[in-house]
Amino acid sequence: MSRRPAGGYSRGMVIELLGLLDDRTAALDAALTEALADLGLDEAAEVRRISDPAALVARSVWRSPGLRVDGKVVCRGRVPTTDEVRGYLDEARAVDRLSPAPAAEK
Repeated sequence: MSRRPAGGYSRGMVIELLGLLDDRTAALDAALTEALADLGLDEAAEVRRISDPAALVARSVWRSPGLRVDGKVVCRGRVPTTDEVRGYLDEARAVDRLSPAPAAEK
């Protein structure tokens, strides 16, 4: 039987915070940090902060800041509220719950 880590997420959630080093990206970072803490995912999620302009474009973010959750761009070109970020993370958890849990290693 497999066990889900903290936050009920069966695999490591990968979040990419995409943005230039400016106030807007800092505001998104603060909203993300608060949302992760509210949902108890601050230990279960891997947050990658990416500021290279070429890397942003490669991830389909043409206007900073942007946010990707498990490879899906959920927001770009604006700073979402903490409630919006919480919704993006909840949606990713709901999708994960529909997926089969990974098999236990022997």
